[in-house]
Amino acid sequence: IPLVSVECTDEEGGPPLSVDISFQSQSHHGLLAAAIVRELTSILPTLAPLILCLKHFLSVHKMSKAYTGGLGSYVLTLIVASFLVHQPPGVSVGRLLLDFLHFFGRAPEIQRFRFGLAGVGGIPPHEAMFDPLCVEDPLQVRAVRKRLRQNDSCR
Repeated sequence: IPLVSVECTDEEGGPPLSVDISFQSQSHHGLLAAAIVRELTSILPTLAPLILCLKHFLSVHKMSKAYTGGLGSYVLTLIVASFLVHQPPGVSVGRLLLDFLHFFGRAPEIQRFRFGLAGVGGIPPHEAMFDPLCVEDPLQVRAVRKRLRQNDSCR
């Protein structure tokens, strides 16, 4: 997808605001993806605060840009939503954040999991042999595979 990245700063020296702009093409699913994210945030009220915390965490560790080996917002949203659908109602955002970080920081062989809105499950060995993280995109027939760079500082 053609993309333009813009970083804006204010005159008073506040933190920069980064914006990625994509252009219409046959493979562009931005409007549908935005609708899915809106729907997920309306169904899962703790999704938005968790995403904001995790996006900041990833940004601080220079892991928030998909094109540099990090994790983009849409994939992060799908991963967190797949985590939240398995949590009991009424759990605080703080507890959910800690449980999420514990799961991803301590789960043995995380590369053997497939994350999707239908649940977290195992990946057949032939699909998982090269990809450390597999996230099912509701807009794609096949799973989206996301390669993350190895970074021990986030463990």
